Amino acid sequence: MLDILKEKIVNWSSDAADIFHNNLPRDNYNNHDGNYIWEHTVDGIYLTRRNNACFLGFDGIIYKLTNLFYDNDWKMNTMLYELCVTKSVRMDIPVECSYIEFAGVNLQYSITHRPNYQLGDDYNKDLFLGKVDTEYFLMFIDDATQMLSIIKEVSKENNYLCPSVGFTVFHRNRDSMGYFWLDLKKWALPYDNLIDRQFTDLEDVSLYAKHNIVNIDTNKIFDYARQKWNTIR
Repeated sequence: MLDILKEKIVNWSSDAADIFHNNLPRDNYNNHDGNYIWEHTVDGIYLTRRNNACFLGFDGIIYKLTNLFYDNDWKMNTMLYELCVTKSVRMDIPVECSYIEFAGVNLQYSITHRPNYQLGDDYNKDLFLGKVDTEYFLMFIDDATQMLSIIKEVSKENNYLCPSVGFTVFHRNRDSMGYFWLDLKKWALPYDNLIDRQFTDLEDVSLYAKHNIVNIDTNKIFDYARQKWNTIR
């Protein structure tokens, strides 16, 4: 798989990505080193952009080759997973990780798998299938509160720096056994800042849902989040 992901990175270009997206502008283009190109196969999905390629296998095994990592990411995610197991919190399971230099860029090659070997359904699918309501967000807040407490405990080993990527409704999937968290990235954010970001992300996502898709009680959601998250600062 490593050689295939290398080939995907070599073959990616901004021109090809623009064509893939019909030359439509995207707000996050510059922040994420260009647009993804994705390819569906019999066995899974490839996602590729500059210096990044991953394969999401339909068997729940995820292969990534990326330059978007911090030195402690794998160590911290592994420690996080081990503590989550003791508290019956489900998340992506770290399998192996190595580091290579390819085309003059330092890359991390990692393998993880989903807890029930299913990719699971994400927030966007739940939203458009009509499964997102006020209770959905309240349940997310409960799950996030538990995970935040675990992250805080684990972050002691990382100078209390926490993941800055991967802790929103978009990084929590649902399989046949329930919800689980995807792997977290860029452990460089102070814990209090992570809490602040949780409020901001929750507000953005829930208000979008309210004004575009579903009728939800955002006041109830925000009040509940403040009650739960301010107590674990």
